[in-house]
Amino acid sequence: APRRRHQPGVAGDRVRLGDTLLTLRNPDLDRALAETEAQLEAAREALAAAQSAQSHLTDVITAAGEDRPVTYRLALAARIHAEFFNDRDLEEMRRLWVTLRDQNRELSENFSPDLVIAERLGSLVAERKREVARLDRELAKRREAVASALIVAETSGVVRDVLVHPDQYLQKASAVVEIEEDERVDADAAADI
Repeated sequence: APRRRHQPGVAGDRVRLGDTLLTLRNPDLDRALAETEAQLEAAREALAAAQSAQSHLTDVITAAGEDRPVTYRLALAARIHAEFFNDRDLEEMRRLWVTLRDQNRELSENFSPDLVIAERLGSLVAERKREVARLDRELAKRREAVASALIVAETSGVVRDVLVHPDQYLQKASAVVEIEEDERVDADAAADI
């Protein structure tokens, strides 16, 4: 692993084996990294919003027997449904629930729109957790790729010549720095410790 950054600018600079000589820049990689960071931040915010709504709805459903009328539970479920789900199933769900409630009140309790939406919200939270985890892995890979864009000294010695200039495009296996081996650089470094 590279020990320290060293940006040789002129001949005569001393470097040790493993010192970072240059850091390559890749605008496409930098842009992808920034995009992934933004996507991860947005995904974390979306997850937090879904978890907050899930917690609130669960608290209201749990307290249903206390002083919360069913209309309050349904109104909250409708608001959450409108915020998180882009479909028009709520009115149909409510209509079917009312029909079921008229036929079998006990069974209808399991299909109350607030319970159905709470279940859908639980699935959404799980989906968003998976998305955050996926983006975390993607971000780690992108950061690793950026970190691997380091050119390190393959030997200790003195820089004879810097063969590249800032913002120059390089191809794989391009020579960038000429280093004259000098074991005294390691000896001097050991004496400094």
